[in-house]
Amino acid sequence: MTSLSGEKIGAFRVLELLGQGGMGDVYVGVDERLDRRVALKVLRSDLHPGHETQQRFLREARVLSQVAHPNICQIFDYLSSGGLEVLVLEFIEGQSLGRAMKQGLTRRQRLSIALQVAEALLAAHEKGIIHRDLKPDNILITPGDQVKVLDFGISRLRSDEPDLPRPAAGVQPPLPGLEDGVTRPASEPGQDADEITAATGSHPSRSTSLTSQGSIIGTLAYMSPEQARGEQAQAASDLYSLGLLLQELFTGRRPYPKGLDSAELLELARQGKTRPVEGIDADVAALIRRLTALAPAARPSSADTVERLLWILAKPRRRRQKAFLAASLAVMALFSAGMTVQTVRARRAERSTREEAEAARRVSAFLTGLFKVSDPGEARGNSVTARELLDKGAQTIGRELRDQPQVRAQLMDTMGMVYYEMGLYPQARPLLQEALAIREGTLGPVHLKVAESLNDLAMLDLKEGRYDEGGARFQRSLDLRIRLHGEGSAEVAATRGNLGGIYYNQGKYALAEPLFRQSLQTRERLLGPDHEDVAVSLNNLASLYWQQGKYAEAEPVFRRSLAIKEAKLGPDHPDVALALTNLGILCRKQRKYQEAETYFRRSLAVGEKVQGPGHPSVAATLSNLGTTLLEAGRNAEAEPLMLRALAIEEKSLGPAHPEVARTLSGLGTLYHAMGRDSEAIARYRSSIALGEKTLGPAHPSIAGPLTHLGELYMDRGDFAAAEPLFLRGLGNTEPVLGGRHPGVAGILYGLACIEAELGKPREALGYLARAVQVDGKPSWLGTLRQEKQLRSLRGNADFERIATAGER
Repeated sequence: MTSLSGEKIGAFRVLELLGQGGMGDVYVGVDERLDRRVALKVLRSDLHPGHETQQRFLREARVLSQVAHPNICQIFDYLSSGGLEVLVLEFIEGQSLGRAMKQGLTRRQRLSIALQVAEALLAAHEKGIIHRDLKPDNILITPGDQVKVLDFGISRLRSDEPDLPRPAAGVQPPLPGLEDGVTRPASEPGQDADEITAATGSHPSRSTSLTSQGSIIGTLAYMSPEQARGEQAQAASDLYSLGLLLQELFTGRRPYPKGLDSAELLELARQGKTRPVEGIDADVAALIRRLTALAPAARPSSADTVERLLWILAKPRRRRQKAFLAASLAVMALFSAGMTVQTVRARRAERSTREEAEAARRVSAFLTGLFKVSDPGEARGNSVTARELLDKGAQTIGRELRDQPQVRAQLMDTMGMVYYEMGLYPQARPLLQEALAIREGTLGPVHLKVAESLNDLAMLDLKEGRYDEGGARFQRSLDLRIRLHGEGSAEVAATRGNLGGIYYNQGKYALAEPLFRQSLQTRERLLGPDHEDVAVSLNNLASLYWQQGKYAEAEPVFRRSLAIKEAKLGPDHPDVALALTNLGILCRKQRKYQEAETYFRRSLAVGEKVQGPGHPSVAATLSNLGTTLLEAGRNAEAEPLMLRALAIEEKSLGPAHPEVARTLSGLGTLYHAMGRDSEAIARYRSSIALGEKTLGPAHPSIAGPLTHLGELYMDRGDFAAAEPLFLRGLGNTEPVLGGRHPGVAGILYGLACIEAELGKPREALGYLARAVQVDGKPSWLGTLRQEKQLRSLRGNADFERIATAGER
């Protein structure tokens, strides 16, 4: 390709050639309109002729345009002019990470680089973008030590699926598929095998997508095992590549031995066999081992990786703080040498007693004045509800007790939690927030009352679906309580369980389980096996088993939790209603519809009596009861229950809440069953959009509406529209739940039927074999040989073998 130096492309003056890559030449240019330097990436049409390459080039522009982050190279424009395709990119002065490592980096620089790369991946993954070729040469370090991640040319969006026919009207098509590009030779002169970028397909002469099975995309030395096996890359694949990159960054050695040819390196990559991680900080090594776990589901997410790197970065500061605290205590000891221990204790006790007595007096006076409104002489015939008393108290606190900040904070926290229990979350938040602010301002950041406020506000975050905020607050509360109470306290156990609840709702079950177990063990040891707090931990653990498809393990734990709650709290308690609802869900999952209905109706009666008909917990029970009736074929009875649930949730939780998304999905399934497909499609799409907004596009719960919508298209015979929905559902569930979860098996069955109808027998048999290994056959499919959507496979020897295994 002739040099473009000195030429003008649109408003951009080309200055000089910076370098040449696999797809394009990169020039330094000047934007003459804004008078700024830019990088111009020009498609090398001499090496890559054809529409497919242009589409791949355009893809990089589209991907970059969707994510704006200081650690990702920014795109300014895309030009198609005079037969040239040009990306106008941010001009970055700096050197590659590979060169920076050779020159030497401090520990702080290495940690900062690791954190910035992880944050770039987090920003991309939140937009559903998978990089697929993370390596040192795709990372630039500026003179100010800022990281810039480059080259999204082979990245993909999670929504992209291979070789899809055009979907039916009304379904948004994915971005165009991309071609494999030019396959590089096994080794080029002067090039190590571990530097080879693989982009090979099993049928080079045939157009295949970058995401198709059998393709290997990326750089061998930094490739995840699943990529090396030709499987579809997911966010977890980028995290594996990050682990390899960090291994090289911190150990100074590449993850694989040098001198391997490409076949040897490919085999090691497929098996995930790297050099051991040795001789570095233990916490960094542990993170690298987690990132390079062979099973994608065992790897931390990009968000978890960022959190852990922040924690590692803060270690020296924590050590300094401990040393400063120890020194301060030593100085205090010197100054108090003239006082006896007995005198110190006596004065402290006296001061504490005075403070507590004064606080009790002020609280008593406040409550006495508040409850006067219920006196007949004051009320003058008007009835006063608990809610009115609460509202009056909240208003009064705002005006009074300013000279008693701790009394004011305690009352605000207490009333905030009463609002919380009543399901009045908007009223609870300002009280809980102000209580926390008062306590932090008057007591300092390290105090048990601050930990209490953090925990209570995080409980509200959890209910409102603000999982990131709640997780951060629970973690702060946990750290404080461990520091001030010790590891084995009841308060620590409670906060551990609450933090596990955040992870559970985020679909991070591997992080939730140890927290639930530790919480249960501590509570049983401290409180005995029949305490109501033990029942809470049992419920959490059973819910996790249920979510993982371990129904047989979940049921006895749920029943033990219910028995404890009924014995300790009585039959008419909100916690009993919750336990009944959970048992109902478990029975419904096992298709015990009559038993499930009994539990839900008992829960509904308790909830409406104790919490009121407009409480979010009542809505959850209504939605679950409606779903049970739907699955039992009682559609007409289900609809009013689910509509009522939706109305309660939208009013009490707001229209943008994960629970609203779940109820919308349930309504979609109901309308599909009733033959009201246009309403079903609208509900499913609303559920998917809301789930993506509130939980992120990769959350496993979004797989429900995705695959339900796919089933609707299957019923219509539109298998091309169903395929990307099921594939995305599989991508959302399998990395989190594992390949042996019954929900994953159902998606695999659906994909087998779809691929068979689309004339892809090899893919269909692969999905079918995986599904049968897990779950035999779901009831909604009938027997394999009778399933009409698998009729094209009958007579195939592999199908007969799989069918026989599935029908034993």
